[in-house]
Amino acid sequence: MENLEEKKVVVEEKREGQASSPTYTNIVIAVCIGALILISSAVYYRMDKKELFSPAILPDIEEIDIEENENVPAPTIPTAPDSVDVEFDYPEHSSVYEYPNFVEDTRDYSVFYKKVVPQEGVTWLPHPEKFEPARSPFVCGGASPECAHYGTGWWEDPRANKRNFYKIGTYYGKNILYTQSYLADPDGTYHAFFLSNADGTQYEFLTNHSEPVEANEYSLLELDKTIVTESDLVLNARMLPEYITIDGTRFALGNGQVFFGESGLGGMDLMEDTQYGPAFKTVGADMSVLARNGKPQTGYVYFGIRLEGGLMAQLWRIIPFMALDGVPNITFIDGTKNTVRYRGQLGGCGSGSVPRVALEPILDSELAYVGKTSDGIAVYNLVDINHPLITNVFEMTGGTYYTYDEYPGGYTTVEHTYTREDFVKAYGVLVYTDNLGYQNILTNEKFGPQAECGKPVIYLYPEEETEITVAVDATITKSEPRYEDGWTVTASPDGTLSHSSGTYTSLFWDGYGHGKYPEITGGLVVPSSDALTTMESQLSKMGFTSQEIADFSEFWKEHIPSKPFTRITWFLTNEMEELAQLTIDPKPDTLIRVFVDFEGLDAPASMKPQRLPRFERNGYTVVEWGGLLRKHVAE
Repeated sequence: MENLEEKKVVVEEKREGQASSPTYTNIVIAVCIGALILISSAVYYRMDKKELFSPAILPDIEEIDIEENENVPAPTIPTAPDSVDVEFDYPEHSSVYEYPNFVEDTRDYSVFYKKVVPQEGVTWLPHPEKFEPARSPFVCGGASPECAHYGTGWWEDPRANKRNFYKIGTYYGKNILYTQSYLADPDGTYHAFFLSNADGTQYEFLTNHSEPVEANEYSLLELDKTIVTESDLVLNARMLPEYITIDGTRFALGNGQVFFGESGLGGMDLMEDTQYGPAFKTVGADMSVLARNGKPQTGYVYFGIRLEGGLMAQLWRIIPFMALDGVPNITFIDGTKNTVRYRGQLGGCGSGSVPRVALEPILDSELAYVGKTSDGIAVYNLVDINHPLITNVFEMTGGTYYTYDEYPGGYTTVEHTYTREDFVKAYGVLVYTDNLGYQNILTNEKFGPQAECGKPVIYLYPEEETEITVAVDATITKSEPRYEDGWTVTASPDGTLSHSSGTYTSLFWDGYGHGKYPEITGGLVVPSSDALTTMESQLSKMGFTSQEIADFSEFWKEHIPSKPFTRITWFLTNEMEELAQLTIDPKPDTLIRVFVDFEGLDAPASMKPQRLPRFERNGYTVVEWGGLLRKHVAE
């Protein structure tokens, strides 16, 4: 193992109080990693079965001067270290994924943490240990009758709204406890830290490291003030900076609230031992694009730091030349500046900025040098019109892209066709190599797979007849009734809507959300013959009415893939609010939004099952279902 002490780690912008998600200026989150990190059915790892090790030293890319070298042949591009196939042990399929997904990790990490400054009185355990308190620090709060559901099935899982405790260290003899659970909420998780006495009958709630606890429509639990006091104790190991530079790459840090054993990073590729703990990375394969040798062409890189006590801080790689609007700062060899949006991930009806990396190298002969980024990285155009990456785009788009001519209250869709030669001339796929040695792949958003948010349907159920205004943060390409900066209707409790143009049972729209399209982090793969009935069953379990399910089926039955298997992934309310926020006046008491992303597969694949909630409808309720409508996708 190489000498980790010789590597340099730069830490900046120290946080005050609890670590939180950073706000970015002129950066883009390159990769996201979380509790449900592995997004594909196969994962390719570089692993030494006996010990953790650092990546191979990779050659530097040849320096190119744009002004003096306008026709420079593509230099040899370093690629990621070789990978070997590793079987990932996914849990058995079930309708509800058990959470917390505590995965016991017994590997010895004591060789690390040499740079961590010890804190007086604090001792961290080598690994988290399950802790059964004699008395819980939480009580069921509020007067809601749903409190009776505690431990019996709000999420159709007996552990919903139940906290599971793990001992991760001690402070002058007191237990340092971490608790993690999911709530009666589509977004799911809650995290807190406590000190406790030996048997768990007295607690100190660590306010600097925990999320607030309050009884609301999602969380029915409150702190038991008879046995819990608040403490402003600061655990130095958990006071993470906002940014950290590891081996020349700048990252934003997460809040360290995931078990390292469940992250998929344990025992993978060591980057270096930082002053917060060892930083690891691993690569997840994208099975949608296969190289000429039949192996996955592309994938995504995930990063994290194993903190003392066994939790993990996610790392999001920052791409300095990529702006928030998705326009990379590139100067081409003719001196012009790029003005086009590019994206890493393909598909979706919102924006996407997660870059893909090449698992199988893109050869020099397949590339042409076209310019440099603002920070001096050479950029290449993929010019082989038969390369699998270009073939994949054409399979997904049918050689068609769309523009939208605006008219008052909506847009007219205009269809355009293009050839592979057109695609190459327009710099359809750009490739650059980062300082970690990965070839990164960016696709011109104009030509990328076209997909609309397909027929989201909105139902309004006020408690009494009410005039309601609804607006969607999206580019609306089709609507009923006509969308004119929103809809204004008079809604009745049975869902009947009176509009100036007539009477309706729902509001319908097609279009493109202005927000971020969610990551595919879980789902279910079923035979395509069972896809529609599976989605109907899932909607029923989530509390949708028979009429709402019938409306869903009537639209989507014509769009079931013809391939033998179908992947089904649901996005829920919080994710939909990020993709295409609804503005509703008056504001509903309950908002329920679901959106299905499904695609055809040639073979079955394992995925982490999703936790699908049983939505409760309290008071004035607004309900929406929708899905990803792919255009010209070769199923």
